[in-house]
Amino acid sequence: MNKHDKKEKEKQEEKHQIKLNKLINENKIKDTNKTPPNIDKTNVVNNSDVILTEDQLKVLSKGLKFALTPRSINIVDLITNTENSLNNVPNVTKQLAVSEISTFIKLWKKPKNTNIDVKERKALKELKNMENIVITQADKGGKVVVMNKQDYIKKIEEILKDKNIYEEVANPTNLIKTKISTLADRLLNLKRINTNMKNEFLSIEDLPKIRGQPKLHKKEQPMRLITSTRNTILSTLSKFAFSFIKQLRETLKHTICNTSKFIKEISNIKIEENDNLIIKSNYPTYIINKCMKNTIQLVNTKINGQRETNNNINNSNNNINNNNNNINNNNNNINNNNNNINNVDNNKNNNKIDQNNNNKMKYHITLPFITCSCGSIYNGETKIGMNQRIMQHNTLIKNKEINKSEMAQHHHKNEYKCTFDLTRAFVIDNEIGRKKRRIKESIYSLINNSINRRVDINGLWLPLLHETATEIKSIIKVKEKHHIPVTKLQDGDSGTAEENK
Repeated sequence: MNKHDKKEKEKQEEKHQIKLNKLINENKIKDTNKTPPNIDKTNVVNNSDVILTEDQLKVLSKGLKFALTPRSINIVDLITNTENSLNNVPNVTKQLAVSEISTFIKLWKKPKNTNIDVKERKALKELKNMENIVITQADKGGKVVVMNKQDYIKKIEEILKDKNIYEEVANPTNLIKTKISTLADRLLNLKRINTNMKNEFLSIEDLPKIRGQPKLHKKEQPMRLITSTRNTILSTLSKFAFSFIKQLRETLKHTICNTSKFIKEISNIKIEENDNLIIKSNYPTYIINKCMKNTIQLVNTKINGQRETNNNINNSNNNINNNNNNINNNNNNINNNNNNINNVDNNKNNNKIDQNNNNKMKYHITLPFITCSCGSIYNGETKIGMNQRIMQHNTLIKNKEINKSEMAQHHHKNEYKCTFDLTRAFVIDNEIGRKKRRIKESIYSLINNSINRRVDINGLWLPLLHETATEIKSIIKVKEKHHIPVTKLQDGDSGTAEENK
């Protein structure tokens, strides 16, 4: 070893020693900061019969919006959401986004530290396993409320049984579907929408759900009912209508688009000595509804009058005015049938009330995974239950209707020597919405080299899917190990035959 090499070695040793000392000092600082922070447990109101432990109270006091440090990345969901969000952007922007996200996923590493300790994680699991309680948010103040499940259901049922407000009706799903289908066909014939948009209108069949938030600031803590219409039967139609309605904002002088603008405008209002702001409205509900109805009629009148003079918005206005009654009928059908919404959805517990078991509610669209005796794999997508979909495949194979099923085509191609073990079919994923479920079907088809190959994703994802295929397949294996037998799965009452036409 010459003297130059020796100097270089000494420099490296000195450099590593500095790094080591730095790491030791950082660990000392971490140890001194391990004193438990003061957590405000008054943020949790326990109205249940369950006695909560200190660790359970600590977890709940973090709030229902508290997000745990992720232990892994759901690659399939990430690609699906990206593809869905970037559907209408230019190709250059989409390619840049796909490249950035792919690089992020490849470089992502599991965090060494988490934002909850082992005891808190254990307490969180214990809370999830308590089926006799409901954890919800207070109506005012954002406090976390723990209630007995029976008390939660009872308070909501008391409100729903008020005949002056709610009316018990039959399941309106089929009626709403028929009206949406008629409207979609009409818009398609007028060339206002394309076939994909029509299928989007009919892709979701879930009715709106309600949940309750206790009013802690009032006597006996009554419930406030909140209707969740996100990802429900009229969601896609509402988005389509809103794309035209938002253009009309520009024609109105007085509009409030957000809280900041409202605060800015109201702060400039001068109040005289004898003037008072309205603190609370004592108007009965029927008067408010009447005012809303008159407002809608007035807006429609203005739109009709403006249509003659404004050619720039003519196409969009015609689209709204020609079909306004159909949309209003659908919306009124939902509003008048609130009592039919038997599912009470809690944000964290997904508790449900269903007094009428004969009315089968629609569930999330599933992606089944089925293996063949020759080793081939089929993973499709369906918006009905697994039982019914498998029965459809059996019928198509038996009748040799190869144009309606990839599974039947596979049997025909192999001279009916293959056999798909339909009893071992299991769900590998769930999704609401036609577009997202087709993207997921494409991803799983590419990963599993499925007999049904649908390509609804950008080709730039292929290198990432190739690198992460083993990880995704291992997740599928875990789902197969814990899958529910086909005979125990819940079915819907609508078919996919309409989509296959």
